[in-house]
Amino acid sequence: MSVQEVKTYSLVHATARALYSTMVAPETWKALIQAQDFDALLGVLSKTVYGPYLQIERQELTPRRTVYQIRWHLCDIYEKLIRLTPAPGQQLLLQL
Repeated sequence: MSVQEVKTYSLVHATARALYSTMVAPETWKALIQAQDFDALLGVLSKTVYGPYLQIERQELTPRRTVYQIRWHLCDIYEKLIRLTPAPGQQLLLQL
């Protein structure tokens, strides 16, 4: 692998490493597990990176819709990484 190839992947690597800071913390996982009902669960999730994706009218935010919205966040992250990845690596990410 040439120096130029390493440089092109360094941005992807740095971006992926930066995403670690947005992972759900162990304390948040405990709060999610201990949530008494769906509203309490949404309250905890609203304080995470998923909060903006859950800004929907409450009556429309069913458990199924919540899962869909959380997956939407994952899709946004993948799209970002795919755009940053050089062509050979893009095909691999597209398969995910």
